Amino acid sequence: MEASLAADSARAAGGHLGPAPAPAPAAAGPADGAAGRRKPQVIILTGPTAVGKTAVSLLLAERLSGRGEGATPAAEDAEGGADGSPAGGGWRCEVISADSVQVYRGLDVGSDKLPVAERRGIPHHLIDVRGVAEDFSAGEFFECARPVAEDIVQASRALRGGGGRGSTPLVVGGTGLYLRWFVVGKGGAPRATPEALRAVQQAMQGAWAEAEVAKRARTAEAAAGAAAAEAEPAGEEGKAAMAERGAAAGAAGAEAADPGGLTEAEKWDAAAALLLKWGDEAAYARCFFLHRPRLALYDRIATRVEEMVVGGGLLEEAAGLLREGLAPGQNMAAKAIGYRQAMEWLVAARSSGRPVGLSDLAALHGSICQATHKLVRAQMTWFRDDPMYKWIDVDGRDPRDVVEEIRGRAGQAAARGWGRGPP
Repeated sequence: MEASLAADSARAAGGHLGPAPAPAPAAAGPADGAAGRRKPQVIILTGPTAVGKTAVSLLLAERLSGRGEGATPAAEDAEGGADGSPAGGGWRCEVISADSVQVYRGLDVGSDKLPVAERRGIPHHLIDVRGVAEDFSAGEFFECARPVAEDIVQASRALRGGGGRGSTPLVVGGTGLYLRWFVVGKGGAPRATPEALRAVQQAMQGAWAEAEVAKRARTAEAAAGAAAAEAEPAGEEGKAAMAERGAAAGAAGAEAADPGGLTEAEKWDAAAALLLKWGDEAAYARCFFLHRPRLALYDRIATRVEEMVVGGGLLEEAAGLLREGLAPGQNMAAKAIGYRQAMEWLVAARSSGRPVGLSDLAALHGSICQATHKLVRAQMTWFRDDPMYKWIDVDGRDPRDVVEEIRGRAGQAAARGWGRGPP
């Protein structure tokens, strides 16, 4: 199946770190001090299941590493390694998977895990790190992913004598809680310095102000409308109260018309320039949500599920979970969409004692699609109102065009100094 239907990025054998080629211009982040170093950039790439995150992530990692569209790696990397990776490493971008199923060894088909041979030598992390009998929570993802991201940034700096900008962590996946905790931290997690946090909070006030003002305007207008619908208020006190409500509605509406004078770009800067903590340094997160029209997405899901069920190996992997002594829905692996339905289907088929026909496979296909549609709706709802994410429509577009849009948006943000965040 096409790379665009492949799962969110997976872990390559061994992360290669070494001398890096010159970065693509749009990938640059803001300078962070007299030494001229640039603050590390973290890119978050998410979207609903089957939207095409993998194809975009592979191309983006190549472009941010200066390897694609005619770019050539540094001379010391020219020979390449046995796994297709550059001999000296040289990747300026490495992928961290934020997929709650791809963490499990042996759950390859149902998670649409990208085979190592198809990862183009790009280092991938947090894939195949747990057995199916183990659980893996959002807290564990946070505790694993943050150090990996720090290593990606710091290791390449150390190999270059501490100068320049480190490699870019590219976090790819559709598990919303994983991504939220990765960016803002979990409860009790170490935070940035109080001074830095205050600076970020001040920078974000403008972004939240518009939503708050609009909410107040709607509330005041609704109250004024309800009052007007009532009978004529008795006495001077009632008339004064109505006049006060009307004045409040008008003032709130006028305030909503001018929410601090922020441009759309400034609002995104204020919301997205959140501090992540890499030891003693700050990093900037740039978050992108890929999307397609719902029906187009459902068509892609139907094709993907059909390939998994009919000869794709999903039933074999589900049978493996049953052989491990797991029941459908018993733990995280057995609850995963596709696997739970396939396990239930296998148990029912064995109990019936009758031969399995095409209608049975069609029923399994339908149940997996239905569960996946529910997941897609949940993913869309989760990210819809999050101002950190810039939505990008990928329907009918070449993944290379999408990559250039992402690079352009990140580059424009870098040129602005990543908004009104700390210097």
